[in-house]
Amino acid sequence: MGEPAPHPDLQEWRNLANALQGGLPPAPTPTFPEGTPLWFMPVITGAYQAGTLTAVTGAPQEFQIPDIPGSASPTGALWTYYSQGFAFGMQQRMALLAPPAPRTQAPKIREPEPFDGTRSKYKSYIMQLHLVFNSDPTCYSTEPSKVAYAASYLAGWAKD
Repeated sequence: MGEPAPHPDLQEWRNLANALQGGLPPAPTPTFPEGTPLWFMPVITGAYQAGTLTAVTGAPQEFQIPDIPGSASPTGALWTYYSQGFAFGMQQRMALLAPPAPRTQAPKIREPEPFDGTRSKYKSYIMQLHLVFNSDPTCYSTEPSKVAYAASYLAGWAKD
């Protein structure tokens, strides 16, 4: 009576554990190294999802670890996937909890004097328009919005 034969998946789990030695960055789905057996993927996905749900909900989630006698490879590999899911879940949670960016209000700029077409007032009128447009570029981001604003300050024969 010799030693029992090793588990048929033992070498694949060892290979996976070795491939994951450096850990995995956060990602929206588990990262599968090339050559990962297809039958490992549901188990890996379960560990990843448990990590993600733990981070998002704050409640610990369990996942299945295959029992392979004489090896810690599945445990280490699956905890790496749990950690990847947890890190991604924390990113998502922090994005939801982050305060919104402060809304900046455009500085109060004096409105331009109505332009009646007098040539000597033209440069002043254009300068006043530029001040308004540059003070709130989101409001005046298109040429039609600028033209409409400028036209609303035309008077006299310039308006007709």
